[in-house]
Amino acid sequence: MLPTQNELTERELADDFERIDRRMRDIARRYKAESYPPLTDVDDDSVVVQPVYAYDVHTT
Repeated sequence: MLPTQNELTERELADDFERIDRRMRDIARRYKAESYPPLTDVDDDSVVVQPVYAYDVHTT
């Protein structure tokens, strides 16, 4: 059975998570570079992105 339009495969979810993770790390690096006074405790290891799962709930 083919997935419906609203269903994502595990690979698509993993790709989305990796893309979001890279974006969040980029934002953290940019914020560290542009902040005043400069932040010294923001690095890649301190940036933690937690996955967020959205469930589509239908009532009948």
